[in-house]
Amino acid sequence: MSSLRERLQRQLKSRSAESAPAEAKASAAEGNKPCGGQAAAGERGHSAAAEGTAGVRPVADEAAGRPVADEADGRPITEETGGSGTKELQSEGGEWTPLAAALHTAGEGEFILRRKAYEPEHRHGRYRLGDLRGRVLAPLLSKGTSASPRRGAGQAAAREDSAGPGAERSAALSNDTGGRADERSAAWDRLLFLDTETTGLGLGAGNVPFMVGLGFWEEGRFIVEQLLIRHPGEEEAMLKHVAARLAERPYLVSYNGKSFDWPILKSRYVMNRIAQPDEPLGHIDFLYPSRSLWKHSLPSCRLGQVEEDRLGVVRTDDVPGSLAPALYFQYLAERDPRILRPVFEHNELDVLSLAGLAIHFSRIAEGEAEWSELRLFGADEIVRHGLWLEKTGLHRQADELLERLAEDLTAEGAEAAGAAAALLPLAAFFKQRRRSDVACRLWRLYISERAERFVPSLEPYIELSMHYEHKEKRYDVALQYAEEALDAHLRRERFPSGGAGRRQREAGRAGAAGKERSELAKRIERLRRKLERERQRQAQRAGGGESRGGDRLYAASAGKGRSSRKARASDAPQQQELFLEGF
Repeated sequence: MSSLRERLQRQLKSRSAESAPAEAKASAAEGNKPCGGQAAAGERGHSAAAEGTAGVRPVADEAAGRPVADEADGRPITEETGGSGTKELQSEGGEWTPLAAALHTAGEGEFILRRKAYEPEHRHGRYRLGDLRGRVLAPLLSKGTSASPRRGAGQAAAREDSAGPGAERSAALSNDTGGRADERSAAWDRLLFLDTETTGLGLGAGNVPFMVGLGFWEEGRFIVEQLLIRHPGEEEAMLKHVAARLAERPYLVSYNGKSFDWPILKSRYVMNRIAQPDEPLGHIDFLYPSRSLWKHSLPSCRLGQVEEDRLGVVRTDDVPGSLAPALYFQYLAERDPRILRPVFEHNELDVLSLAGLAIHFSRIAEGEAEWSELRLFGADEIVRHGLWLEKTGLHRQADELLERLAEDLTAEGAEAAGAAAALLPLAAFFKQRRRSDVACRLWRLYISERAERFVPSLEPYIELSMHYEHKEKRYDVALQYAEEALDAHLRRERFPSGGAGRRQREAGRAGAAGKERSELAKRIERLRRKLERERQRQAQRAGGGESRGGDRLYAASAGKGRSSRKARASDAPQQQELFLEGF
């Protein structure tokens, strides 16, 4: 810590010597401040979210050094006062004014606050921010996507009404999710969007969130608040401000916030020896549904990639998140707020993208996504949409979406060349729904598309063999699919795919492969016996009455033979006694 402080002081002295006399005097005054390197806490790690440079053009124009309001095209309106208790840094020449930020003072201390208000007509990518109004994100809180409710949360939420534009939608969604009281209250005006910029990647005590971005609705506009600490002494006031916002809007929305942002903030409450806020009523982390939908169709699921490919957000001159700690340390050394302008803009766009994702996922959950739009991304992504809807409890929407996809794929003349990867999970879905007719069509379609491959999946062959054996009793068809499955299995063993590492893994699974081959051989033998018996019965039925009479005669003689054997067995002891008496 001391070496870092000395290095920063030497850097400040060298800059003072090179600058003009007036600037040298100001630089010396800055160098005597007690924060500087101490605020860095020795952490020079990378940012928690390493996002790409492709992004959105800064949304605010500048006139006389500050953003201007332009309600016609939805640009942000800056609240210069920054809310109650906020004032500009007049003592330092208003150095934060060009960033539309100010010093926020309260009873707990002070920190830098940047506050922007967006009109509902403001468009971020494909969506207007006003599209979020009236929506309820209740389905996203079900089945493992919500945090544990805090004490008394259920009773408190049950007493609150979701009145307003989203009341009807909330009631409808509550029917799909079991009517849980806490989910009915997850309305648009009770969401708190959260994104942090930190000095490192870990969750330890040395990782400090130097900037916290918050987004919420207030008085008909979407507010983005950005809290910045200039030294550790301001962290307590910033954390208490976050706790107050969370008490007002108890549903957190983040991107990887469950694993990073929220645990980091909770650890800072402990480090500052202040009471932690109550756990949110629910925490919606968009990283998990993003992975469920796009982990196989996008290069990565980081926020920058998702917003560009699915929200249509293109950032221009955006600083990568990995550079945010370096810029913050540079600010601590030079004390020039303009260094942090790219960090403010990057964090602001992250918060806006969270609002865009909330609109996007709620549209999917409510069945508002256009079919033509979904079809552009391929059948595999549509299947993942349907499985995600099923996981969140929206069974009706899942059935409608996947049934339409199955109709399109199995229609006469349909092109299924690029949909082979979606056929097996789609068939498994309909098998679970006991729709064997649809599942069999999909399995047969997969076989016709993948039959020429050296290592096709054995699943459709085995499933069709089981279906025809147990459901339709067509043992000849079942035997045909079982033999094809064995043939595909032998081809897989004969032509292993992949490099040396893949072959080693295949060798490690040799025991499982042998078991699978043995089970297929047993299935084939059983089906051959069943088929032979079936043919014998058919031959007997084809013989007519003579055959049936012969069957009766054979049965009678067989019964007589069994009776005579039983009689001989019962007379055997008596015959043995007579035989012994003769001696």
